[in-house]
Amino acid sequence: MSKNQCSESKLYSLWNISGNKHYSVKKFINNGKFVSHIVFQDNHKDRDVIGKVVRSFSEGEAFHWPRLHHRSLAPLLDVVSITANVSILISTYKEINLREIIHDGDFVANPSCFANKKIYMDDVLWGLDYLHRNSLVLMNISDANIGVCLESNKAVITDFSCLKSICQAKKCKFALPPFYQAPEISEPNDVHDKFRTFNPIAAEMWAFGVMSLEVFLQHRVPWALVDYNCSRALEIMNYIDLDTLKAANKGSIISHEDVTSFEEFVKLFLTYHPYNRCDARRAALAMFLRPSKKRMAQDISNDWGQQRNECIEGKVAVDSFVRLNDLSSRESSRIISKNYSQQKSDRKEGNVTGGSSIGVNDLSSRESNQIISKNYSQQKSDHKEGNVTGGSS
Repeated sequence: MSKNQCSESKLYSLWNISGNKHYSVKKFINNGKFVSHIVFQDNHKDRDVIGKVVRSFSEGEAFHWPRLHHRSLAPLLDVVSITANVSILISTYKEINLREIIHDGDFVANPSCFANKKIYMDDVLWGLDYLHRNSLVLMNISDANIGVCLESNKAVITDFSCLKSICQAKKCKFALPPFYQAPEISEPNDVHDKFRTFNPIAAEMWAFGVMSLEVFLQHRVPWALVDYNCSRALEIMNYIDLDTLKAANKGSIISHEDVTSFEEFVKLFLTYHPYNRCDARRAALAMFLRPSKKRMAQDISNDWGQQRNECIEGKVAVDSFVRLNDLSSRESSRIISKNYSQQKSDRKEGNVTGGSSIGVNDLSSRESNQIISKNYSQQKSDHKEGNVTGGSS
């Protein structure tokens, strides 16, 4: 029996005798024949929490986890000892982990599938950045150890059993499958010889790059290549193409630009020399994870076209201009001027001019929106009375 394995009946009995009445057992999560986690009902806060069954505390769980406070890291809420050797580490409960959700049919068919994966990767990177800045390494980064909150659509790191301080992190301690292991971990070579200092943060970023491949390609990465070793990892880049990304993100519209951007993102981590790999903070700021402003502007421009047609029919709602606040003043002004010019040509019966939109560049986005909303409301009432004048725009 391993250090964290107990049967359901034994755990249930122990909890009834020595457990915290603050929590009521809802269900057991098994790992083979024995229980690894328990889902509880928090009777005071009316929410579900999850407890990890442990027989001995690791360095990360006993010393580091209670001190961690970050939105991308699951907090340690409570520790309940039910015997001298068995304890329950209670944390927030996430309905599903990242490995499970990327294979969920509804998730994959959702048009936001690709964008949501970017959100999850961004969350994980900021969590890693927090750990690394505090001289800690997770050492077991994996999509199975990332929880996803369906309500908030956020990802959090949930497993800290291998968490160690940088000075305690050793090559042999990385709890990773072979294809997650960086070159300096899996085999010695002329670049990473015994006289060089091992960089556990760089090794963790390599593992994050591999996890990114698996998440975005839905585990279609051919790790079962004959004679696979980490030095061949860059060969996997040849398998990233438009068809593969589309198959793994069926509901999303994937372009060749997305493929190129994704390849560049993964290459930040799968660099042979550890000191050339990107750190978590810079990776979180990579263009691949940022929403496309060009695409945002196109969407808003299309909305303006729809609003213009509705204006002619007398259906414009003032609050429809709020989305312009997502753009800068200059960008919103260009869209506004373009649509005003279009309106001028469309209204053949009037003598509306676009001169009044010239000064919009001098206003903030919010101020320009307010002025335009006011003018559109006036135009709507004027249309109903059939008395649109040239100065109303």
